[in-house]
Amino acid sequence: MAYAQGDTIEDGHYNGFASDINNIWGTGSGNSGYGNGSDISSVSAGATVTATQWESLLSRLESIEHTKAHQVYHLVQLVLVIQLHI
Repeated sequence: MAYAQGDTIEDGHYNGFASDINNIWGTGSGNSGYGNGSDISSVSAGATVTATQWESLLSRLESIEHTKAHQVYHLVQLVLVIQLHI
């Protein structure tokens, strides 16, 4: 599945993306999920995915990326501090 500018985003693909993002950002299940309660809504079968819905999904993906990058940065800082004290 590859998309190019101007392509129609299929409802099933969008819902799959939303589900994956919700499992990371939202409450998830088991040991997954950041614990945030604001999930990306799915679209009904046959419905058109709007630009606003797609932008919300991409924005949430950016938030996940920034959160992860922030965590990795702090982990690297901690490792550097530990190495300096060894």
